[in-house]
Amino acid sequence: MKAALIAPVVLLACAALLASGEVAAQARGGAAKKKEGVAVDPVVGRIDALADMDTWLRRLAGRFRITVIGQPIGEADCVGIGTGSGVHCIYRFARPGWEDRWGVQVRMFGLDLDAPGINYLRLNGDSTAEGGVTKLRGDTISFIGDCPVVQPERSGPVIVTVLNCWQELQMHAPRGRNIRIRNRIHQYQMISVPGGRPSRANVSFTQEWQLERVR
Repeated sequence: MKAALIAPVVLLACAALLASGEVAAQARGGAAKKKEGVAVDPVVGRIDALADMDTWLRRLAGRFRITVIGQPIGEADCVGIGTGSGVHCIYRFARPGWEDRWGVQVRMFGLDLDAPGINYLRLNGDSTAEGGVTKLRGDTISFIGDCPVVQPERSGPVIVTVLNCWQELQMHAPRGRNIRIRNRIHQYQMISVPGGRPSRANVSFTQEWQLERVR
């Protein structure tokens, strides 16, 4: 996505998240309790699901320190959109070696009333965007998306070029605790060695961040 298109995308996404959040907030108070062993009316089940997602989304708001294995690598500021449950986050990565690859990210979360589900949008520092809709399972959501653009890497004479990359993004936000973000990265790489034929390989690795609440 071109940089010039980022602003319209953000505005449209904010409008959608604000509207969906306000609708869900109104439905939250009228959710009926489920009874064990009794079939739940689809309308009641939908209202209950929206209420659970509304509660979960509100846990994302706040200011956080981003850490990896206890070491700080950046910070995140997440604020609610209007009075609804939509949340707008800015992630800043400041640790050497991280800012070049990840830089600043804008993430937005809200309700998708059609699914119903959690709507996710991420805007990267290189002007690319990706997102989707997923279900809330317990205190966790999972997305499948693209990876940020990575330039070819050189290790001595060996050059590694990423031909394709996708990731599984998982967010675990339990009540009253820190948020855990886990990225499972899958890459299809081409490895070039001077004087030899390029080889290709599938590589996977996991990155896990903690968002430690500051306030």
